[in-house]
Amino acid sequence: MRVPARFLSLVVLLSAQGALQTSVAQEAGDICPLAVRLSSARASRSCVDLRRLPLPAMPTVDASDRWALVPFRSTGSYRGAYPADRNNGVHWAGRGLSSAVSGGLRVRFGRVTLSVEPELAWAQNLGFALPDTTTPGLSRFSYPWGNGGLDRFMRPGSGLSLEFDLGNSFLEVGAGPLSAGFSNETLWWGPARRYPLLFSGTSGGFPHTYAETSRPLETSLGGFTGRLLWGHLRESRWYDADPGNNRTLLGAFQLGWRIDFVPGLELAYSVVRHEPSADGGLKLGQVAQLLTGDPDGEDPSRRGTPMGTFSVRFGFPDDGFEAYAEIGRGEGFLNPVLGVSDTRLSLIYVLGFARTDTTSSGGRWRVSGELVKQAMELPQPDAPTPDPTTYALRQTGHGHTHRGQLLGTWIGPGSNAQYVAVDWLRPTHTFGFFAERARRDDDTYFRVHAFDHGFRG
Repeated sequence: MRVPARFLSLVVLLSAQGALQTSVAQEAGDICPLAVRLSSARASRSCVDLRRLPLPAMPTVDASDRWALVPFRSTGSYRGAYPADRNNGVHWAGRGLSSAVSGGLRVRFGRVTLSVEPELAWAQNLGFALPDTTTPGLSRFSYPWGNGGLDRFMRPGSGLSLEFDLGNSFLEVGAGPLSAGFSNETLWWGPARRYPLLFSGTSGGFPHTYAETSRPLETSLGGFTGRLLWGHLRESRWYDADPGNNRTLLGAFQLGWRIDFVPGLELAYSVVRHEPSADGGLKLGQVAQLLTGDPDGEDPSRRGTPMGTFSVRFGFPDDGFEAYAEIGRGEGFLNPVLGVSDTRLSLIYVLGFARTDTTSSGGRWRVSGELVKQAMELPQPDAPTPDPTTYALRQTGHGHTHRGQLLGTWIGPGSNAQYVAVDWLRPTHTFGFFAERARRDDDTYFRVHAFDHGFRG
C-alpha cells in the first residue's frame, strides 16, 4: 500500500506596509549568501525574507551602534483543515489560529556581539483526523511513517500550544574575516529559495557553537568561505517514552568558492553528520568524529549518519538573474554507504531560478521557480535493501529534526514539490502570487511496508 498525499495550492498574498529601508542585496536581485543565520540582528536575514515572500524589507540593525533594538516581528496564520509547517520556525501553523512574536536587544563591546532575541509562539491547535501510528511505543501524535527514525509530530498534543524559545539569540566574537561564538539561531544553507535540503527555516534554532568566515577570504582564485558547527538536537514531547534517545549530537561543515574567472559561478560542498548521545554530553573525541564518522569501522552502531550536498549557482546581481542546483544523497554524498549500488534510492536535488526586472517607475517584477525531488525510485531487482530515506536516520533515534520539526525542507522525507511565483515589489507595497504542488511521502511503501511484503509488492 502506498500512502502519498497530494495537494495543489494557489495562494494570493497582498501586503501593504509603510516605507521601510531596502538593503543593497535586495536591490541587486535578491542573491543571498549560500549560508545565512536568521537573526534579525544580521543584515542577510532581510535578503532571505524577501526571497521567500513578496514583503517590503524590514529595517536592519545599524552595525555601528553599540546598543540597538532588534526589529520586532509578528507573524500569524489561520488554517481551516490541516497544519502547514512551511519555514515558520518555532511558529507552528496548526489548524486554527496561530501566531508568534519576537524581538530583543543587540549589544556590542568591541569585537564581542550579544543579541538577545527570544520568541513566543502560540497555536490554537484544533484537532483533525490523524493516521494511525504503525510503530509500537510511539505517541499517537508522531509521524506514522518514520519507521522509528523520525521525530516529526503531526500535532503537538491536544489543546492550546504555547512555546517559549531563545529564538535567534547569539554571542559572537569577530576578528577580521573570522567569527566564532555560541548561538541558537535558525540556519539556512544552500541556494534554494523555498526548499533548502540541509538547513531551512522550518524548525526553530538549536543550541550550537560555531566558527566561520564573516566575509569571503579573497585570493587569486576567487573568494572562499567556510563554516564549522557542533550542536545539540532535542527530541519533542510527542515522540516516544525512551529517555535514552532524547538528544542527538550534530556536526556540520560547509566550504564555498566564488570562482572569479567564471563570472557569476559559486560552488559549495556541505556535510551534516549525526551521532546518538545517550547521556546528552559531548565528549572531546566525538567532535572530530561528528564530521569524519568512524573511519576504522570498528563499531558500526557508533558511526555517524551523514547527509551531504553539492551546490552550484550562477548569479548575476546587476542583471537580477540567478539559476542554481543542489544535489546530494540522504545517507552521504561523496561518502557512500558500503554495499549500496543503486544511488537513485537516496538521490535528492533542488533546481531553481529567479529573474528580477526594474521598471522605469522604480518597481520590480520578479519571476521565480523551484523544484525538489526526494522520493525513492523503484529499486532494481539486484539492488540491496534501501537505507532509511532522507531525514529519517535510525541510528540517531529521531532523525534530522529538532523538537519535532524538520531541519531540512518542510515537505518532509520521500516527497517531491514544485512552485512558481510572480511578485511585484515596491518599497511601500507589494503584490505576489504563487502556485505550488507537493506530493508527500511517496516512498512510504519502500520505507515501511516493503520489509513485510517485498519490494515488488
